[in-house]
Amino acid sequence: MAKKAAKKGKGDEDGAPKKAGKKKLIIILLLALIVLGGGGGAAWYFLLGGTEKAEVTTEPAPMPLLYYRLDKPITATLEPDQPASFVRVNLVLASRDPAVIDALRLHTPIIRNDLLPILGNQKYAELNTPEGKDALRTQIYDAITAILVRTGSPAGIEHVYFNEIVMQ
Repeated sequence: MAKKAAKKGKGDEDGAPKKAGKKKLIIILLLALIVLGGGGGAAWYFLLGGTEKAEVTTEPAPMPLLYYRLDKPITATLEPDQPASFVRVNLVLASRDPAVIDALRLHTPIIRNDLLPILGNQKYAELNTPEGKDALRTQIYDAITAILVRTGSPAGIEHVYFNEIVMQ
């Protein structure tokens, strides 16, 4: 029986085979390398990758919109033979540049003067449609931008809003 136990053991004194010990050691070393490699990769990603993201997020945020409301509505006479005789529009202009808002405030008399003929040339049927209102908004935007350019002021209007459009 002693010979059979010696043949089965073929290993160290504990009776464990030598090949199983080497396999366990290789598996443990491979697992350690994988864990260390993953930790190193994660550290590289967060430490080096984080600086690139910080550079991207340090860009200045866009300035908030500033609004300028014309102090009084603009009332214009429409062409004859239309269901309405008058149109009244109350405007709010938006820009991100405070210098543009100051220029709008300074040149309000010119703006009101140049918008009267634009409003007077509108057709009642067209102004009753969303497309007609958008076309009027574009005409007003172009006219105010031209006034600011003509006077040498910064022309950075972003939006034209209607607070009120009344036709009578």
